[in-house]
Amino acid sequence: MFEPRRQSRVIILGYVLLAAIAAAAVVRIHGQYCLPIFSGAGADAWAGIEPYLVREGRPDFFKYAPLWSVLLIPLNLLGQILPQIVFQWAWCFLNFLCFFFGSFLYFRSLRDSGGSGPVSFVNRVHFLVLIALLLPLMVNNGLYGQINSLLWLLISVGIVGLRSARRAFSFLGGLCLSLAIWMKLFPVLFAVFLVFPGEKISSSVRRWSWAGLAVGVTLGVVLPVVMWGDATLSVFKAWSAVLSRDIHTPHLKIGLASLLPASLLGLLPLLQALYFGSVVFLCGLFDRRVKKGAALGTIDRSQLECLLMLGVLLLSHMTEPPTLALLAPVMIWVWMRGPKWATWVLLAPFLLLPSDLTPSWLKESLGGQYHIKTIGLLLLLTFLVAPSLYRTTKLTRSV
Repeated sequence: MFEPRRQSRVIILGYVLLAAIAAAAVVRIHGQYCLPIFSGAGADAWAGIEPYLVREGRPDFFKYAPLWSVLLIPLNLLGQILPQIVFQWAWCFLNFLCFFFGSFLYFRSLRDSGGSGPVSFVNRVHFLVLIALLLPLMVNNGLYGQINSLLWLLISVGIVGLRSARRAFSFLGGLCLSLAIWMKLFPVLFAVFLVFPGEKISSSVRRWSWAGLAVGVTLGVVLPVVMWGDATLSVFKAWSAVLSRDIHTPHLKIGLASLLPASLLGLLPLLQALYFGSVVFLCGLFDRRVKKGAALGTIDRSQLECLLMLGVLLLSHMTEPPTLALLAPVMIWVWMRGPKWATWVLLAPFLLLPSDLTPSWLKESLGGQYHIKTIGLLLLLTFLVAPSLYRTTKLTRSV
């Protein structure tokens, strides 16, 4: 038999090969809906033209900041070199790798913060089992060539880096968080941990996080100026117009907004303000107790991070099946802090209820819509805000 370390590597290699086979099958069956949008944005940036127009061969608008149009230039160049099917497969496989490493980083940070030391072989096996359970959540990213797995990797590095005591990783955390904000604006919520770290981190280390954030924000302005020159302002205005268009044409597929009657949709901003205001208040209260050395009860910072992520999915007007890849930190938290059966129970609504993988006859018998998956999000919220409902482990930390 292999030694534990080699066994772990063999298992990881097996999952990588499995993902490669799955990616090839996905590309062959479904193609890549969003990949032409991303590679096309890179082509526009390379040519110095506005990337926020629907051009031939692109099914929708490019919706991310001008910085990401510049950062996607290598993707466009790669697409010109590789055969189309290989290019699609590579993008799908990159989705898996981003999801894998983002999840492993967050998994390891929870293990270390729980006082168990470095990740052992057994813990890695636990992680691989968890990844096997979570893979269906990110399959839709492969189906449509989405970018949510890359977003999750950036957020994972960001929030783990912000609580790191190492300057380099703290700087990297701030930088990745800023890149995530330029991609989709909601990661700005995690900047609350720059103000209320909830960890005993020296002020000098925290300054490195701020420096990384500042560098990323600066890059988001400077690189577009380099690429578009005098037209930079009009490019930013075009991006703003695309964001405004999305607000006025919501998807309403998954989340509370999908369950609300049209007459009550005006309450969504109020619900968002109440929810996120409450979580920010808890972050401030938690940080204050840490600084005073008071007992922390049954809450920890990772729980607050998951509440923010879950709130985005539950209260957004644009949540759809590919976005559920961002549930990874919440499911990792449940797996690490509660009984293992809870993970299976909470994953069931996302795996069994209608999705793009559900046969049409079964989808029709279940109502045919995605909004029923909101039940799963509400179950997760219950587990996060009421940990007394199940046997938690290592939630009370002494300071």
